[in-house]
Amino acid sequence: MTQITITDTEFLISLPYSHRERAKNIPDYRWDPAEKVWRYYRSPYIYDRIIYEFGPDEIEWLDAQTNTQHNALESPELTDLRRRLLESWEKQIETNTKLMNLMEAAFIHGFPENGTFDEFHEFTQAAYSNNRSSIQLLTELAVSRAKIADLEAGLNSSLTLDVESLPRAIVSLSWGSVGPLPTVLQNLKLDRSTPIVLSTSLVKHLASLLRKESDEQLKFQDLIREAEDARILTSNGARLCQTLRVQRNLVAHEDFPDNEVLPRGLLCVISYALVARELLTH
Repeated sequence: MTQITITDTEFLISLPYSHRERAKNIPDYRWDPAEKVWRYYRSPYIYDRIIYEFGPDEIEWLDAQTNTQHNALESPELTDLRRRLLESWEKQIETNTKLMNLMEAAFIHGFPENGTFDEFHEFTQAAYSNNRSSIQLLTELAVSRAKIADLEAGLNSSLTLDVESLPRAIVSLSWGSVGPLPTVLQNLKLDRSTPIVLSTSLVKHLASLLRKESDEQLKFQDLIREAEDARILTSNGARLCQTLRVQRNLVAHEDFPDNEVLPRGLLCVISYALVARELLTH
């Protein structure tokens, strides 16, 4: 039982300090450490809050006269009515608070401050409808992305890189149908020697077009410049030759990881095929 003494001006609740959270649920409290009681100003509102917090069956009134008056006034039906009214009042406060927060959000998003409540209702209804449409679109988008991911996973699992056939396909696309495929590109395999093999072939071809002696010391860089000056090579063709020369020097003087052999080899094959095609048309 919770002991409550009623004076002319206060309610005094004898409740252990360890149960202070219940005492603090009643507003306007003051803890009296000397008397070891919680003090509240006496008012109908505080009385209702005490009844709401503890209930009539848990309260022991220590003032006999006041207790008699309260017993005479407080029937079980009236006590229950007081409790329900207080609950309704607190729910109404909570509802009003949420409504005010919602109106503040509406003001931020363009609702006029002098708008009526009916206009506010229409505004929030429209916002909800738009949000619902957006949520539906986002859901459909998520489903579509999941389907696309499944399709990509299936496609990736079905694709395999055929290293043997890939160079031939690249050569075929780069060379086209301008004439017979150069011998060096027939049955070409990509490995670390590819840049050197293709560069050597191109050096010999340029030397032949420039009418160089077979025993003459030939530098790839000089041949590229002379061929461009003689208009045997276009500027684009010369740049492709430089690409092949750089890859040849890299293989000859440096090292690179195994996972770069294939892409560097493809770069050389494409460069060689395009240059050879240009020289053939020349």
